[in-house]
Formats: sequence, structure tokens, C-alpha cells
Amino acid sequence: MGIYLCLFALSPPMKAQKNELQQVIVFLRARDNAPLLDRFKAEAMEKNLFENMAVWEEEGKLSVFGSFEKGGGLLVFQSTSSNEVRAWLSESSLIKEGHYRTEVYPWILRRGSICLSSATDEVAKYHFIKYNSYINKSNVRQVPRLMEQHDRYLRGIAAESQVVIEGIFANDDGGVLVLEGDLNRNLILEDPTVKFGFMEVKIKKLTVNRGVFCEK
Repeated sequence: MGIYLCLFALSPPMKAQKNELQQVIVFLRARDNAPLLDRFKAEAMEKNLFENMAVWEEEGKLSVFGSFEKGGGLLVFQSTSSNEVRAWLSESSLIKEGHYRTEVYPWILRRGSICLSSATDEVAKYHFIKYNSYINKSNVRQVPRLMEQHDRYLRGIAAESQVVIEGIFANDDGGVLVLEGDLNRNLILEDPTVKFGFMEVKIKKLTVNRGVFCEK
């Protein structure tokens, strides 16, 4: 049972959100050890999740939904509270009963914009890079310097690549970078904080509704 891309009509008119806006970003992934479901219950639970997403979208809570090429999904909520978003997610039986694993991060959009506009049947595919930091006793005093080093490297990536959006997780937990065009994987992996082991990086293919990142 996987997550599928679902196209919903977004009700508000085109409106770009300003940079440095805090939101909550959620990553969904099916649990490897989740209880097995029969086909009918699995379909009913997926339908329940999509129905909840349609309601969240209509209420202005959900602004982005995308799917990853090898499974899993991405949600961006218009909220500054992780606990509030976890409460919304618990309305879905797939999540409440532990069939999907969720990662929930307060997230600050620093480059690019999210546009709340009417969705079309056209989809867009992007390179999605997720960074997670590893802070421990041996490097905790170096965190400000390492984060600044990482930010400088991201600015260099932005100068050489087509950045769609970029943002950071709160509490120096990492961040997200979305690129279009050809991907230079070496450019991503040569980040000094990745080579040092402070940042773990995961590179995926993301599919979303075209226009959600204000692209033309």
C-alpha cells in the first residue's frame, strides 16, 4: 500500500507567500512493520486520508501535497504549531493506527514561494534534497559555525543551480532544497558539513502539481 499523488482543486486565488514564513512540513512513509490490511480496509483508509486532505485544503490548512518516486509523501501545512498539525494528522486512520510513519518539522521558507492557486492536471517533477543535522556532545559547540558553513554552501548551490524553494527546519534540525533541471549530485555531496558528518542528505524525486511553487 503506497501513497499516490492526488490532485485537489485549491480554492484561494493566486497568492504568493512571503519568504521567511514559518510553516509545518510533514513527511509520510508507510511503516515496514505495520499490521497487514486486507485490500478493502486499505482502500477505505487511503480514501479517508485523501478525504481529510481535501478538507484541510478547503479550510486553508494544507498548501502542498506531493509524492516521492520510490514511495512516501510530502505535506506542507499553514500552521506554526507542530502539535496542532499532529492533531490534524491524527484524524486519518492510516496515521492514527500506525500504518504511516510521520516526521513533523516546523519549517521556515527562505527562498522561493508557495502559491495557493487552482490546481491543474499537469504535474511537475523536481529534485528534492532533505538535510538532517546530527548534534551531539562532540559537536554541539560547533553548531553555529557549522550551520553558517552549510548556509554559505547553499548560497553557492543557488548560484549554480535552479533553486525552486529552500527552507530550514527549526532548532537547527536541517532543511529542504528543491531544484529543477539537471542535478549535479557531486555538488550536493561536496557540502563540507555533509562530508564532516554533521548533515545527512537524502536525494529524491518529488512530484507535485505544477504551479504550487509559483513556477510558470
